[in-house]
Amino acid sequence: MREDAPEGPTARIFAVLGAVAERRRAIAIAEVAEALGMPLPTVHRIVAGLVDSGWLERSPGSKRLVVGPRLVELSFKVSAATFGDGVRNALLQTLADALGEQVELSAVRGAQVVYFATVRAVRPASLQFEPGRRAPLHCTSSGKLFLAEMAPGQRAKLVQSLALARHAARTITDPEALLRQLEEVRASGFATTVEEFAEGVAGCAVPIRDGQGGMVAALGVTVPLARLGPEGPTRHLDALRRTAARLGETFVGGETAENAPAACTTPQLQETTR
Repeated sequence: MREDAPEGPTARIFAVLGAVAERRRAIAIAEVAEALGMPLPTVHRIVAGLVDSGWLERSPGSKRLVVGPRLVELSFKVSAATFGDGVRNALLQTLADALGEQVELSAVRGAQVVYFATVRAVRPASLQFEPGRRAPLHCTSSGKLFLAEMAPGQRAKLVQSLALARHAARTITDPEALLRQLEEVRASGFATTVEEFAEGVAGCAVPIRDGQGGMVAALGVTVPLARLGPEGPTRHLDALRRTAARLGETFVGGETAENAPAACTTPQLQETTR
């Protein structure tokens, strides 16, 4: 063990978490051990406990590590407490009240969407995403946004690796059909779903970008079909885009692209193809 290696069980646990969290890609256990100067068996033991408890998880299709749902949730709570949780919540609540629907902020971990903030109007939607809930990429509007953001080659590789399970009548289960739709999503800058994840429910999502134009999260709305007019799921698109622009401002200033929560960023998603 190196002289500068962390000492004590608590310090070692936090060091392992930090080594994984600071990478914008999935990392092997051996890399963690080398970076920290810790014995490989010790790191294996710590990682096993952190994976079992949800602080870390395995990248899909490999044994490499990414941050787990509990660490994602904690990172957003810390970030929100430090960088204007009140401002973001106020913006979300204003949007939810104006639309009369549920709105959500989401990011991606592994190959799933993770909802880290949801606000409902008084009138509940038929599909509710609680903070921390996960959903598939291929049949949610937010998931499609993150897929569309990827480089074409990486996007195709990931889509071909996904199970594309059918969740509702209109779920797209053909990889080529999904890839064609993702090209349209990338060109238009928004994504929609109609009865793809749940029967009788539509969704629309737009990207939230930081000052450098990077996508840090998605802003979406969930609407029962019975409350949609002839415009369909794009009915609330303009309002979503206005709020997304204002939310993007909360990721700059105090919270720049460099110190925004890594869980929001698409490079982490790209590593799931490795």
